[in-house]
Amino acid sequence: MNGATELVAINSRSWQGGCFGNDPAETRTGAIDTRVDDINDWVDHATSRNPDDLTGDGKADLAAIKSDGILWIYPGTGKPGMDAFPSRYQVGRSWGPYRII
Repeated sequence: MNGATELVAINSRSWQGGCFGNDPAETRTGAIDTRVDDINDWVDHATSRNPDDLTGDGKADLAAIKSDGILWIYPGTGKPGMDAFPSRYQVGRSWGPYRII
């Protein structure tokens, strides 16, 4: 649009059965894809310059799973040391089995 590149879909697999250069035994011709032009805001945030910014304020944040399985977000202040993450808020439950987020 207006000479700029625009991401409109993502394709995760395409089997191309019968196409030149592919394995003749491959008969699947379907593809799995999805439109993304309707989730522009999310794509912009997910590909932002600061991927550690979970709250959208431009500052790095921290996510942690406590031993009780509750997922917490600690919004970053941009300050150093103990002032960096002074507060938290709960965003989920039942995260106990997960060790990496």
